[in-house]
Amino acid sequence: MLFRSQEPRAIMSREILEKLAEMMANIAKAYNEMGATIISMDEPTLALLVGKRKTLFHNEDTIIEILNKAIKPIEKYSSIHICGRIAPKLCDILLSSNVKIMDHEFVNGSNEGVFEKRMFEREDKTLAYGAIQSSVPFQKEGSLETYVETEAVMVARLQKAVNEFGAENIILKPDCGFGGLLASFGPELAPEIVRRKLKMLSTAMKIVRS
Repeated sequence: MLFRSQEPRAIMSREILEKLAEMMANIAKAYNEMGATIISMDEPTLALLVGKRKTLFHNEDTIIEILNKAIKPIEKYSSIHICGRIAPKLCDILLSSNVKIMDHEFVNGSNEGVFEKRMFEREDKTLAYGAIQSSVPFQKEGSLETYVETEAVMVARLQKAVNEFGAENIILKPDCGFGGLLASFGPELAPEIVRRKLKMLSTAMKIVRS
């Protein structure tokens, strides 16, 4: 397993994490000065460090402090994207932080039941709701239509999100980044899959709003 080795790892050191937070804060400051409205940071390890019952290496207050340090320069909307399953304890940590937008995956169903509408209303936060499958397996006989959600599927997903959290509390987006599609589908097909998926999201949003 990932953290069973006795070999020290950078993530175990609070000093190193604080230095990384300073670096991220400097990057955020630059984007802030360029006029960015939403500045999002990827945090790929928190879902591994924070489980249902405990956190590894650092307590909850330390995690919140370091997150807040990284996003401090962001004047408008700070966002944290965390892939995979979000434990209820991690949800509570993010709600207690200064992060404005919590960005997570929902297409695969792993985060069903973790979040509730009242959380975002009470803490004045927004949920970035992953509604497009961003990791698509290659199929030998596949086509563009095979890899892109249908209008009916997208409308159903978006309507479910709106019903559960309220349109005022969510941002609709892909589950994660689309970079992995390039290796699977190549430079010609991958961009077209992305374009069609985003277009389908836009079409479904208009239907749900109407």
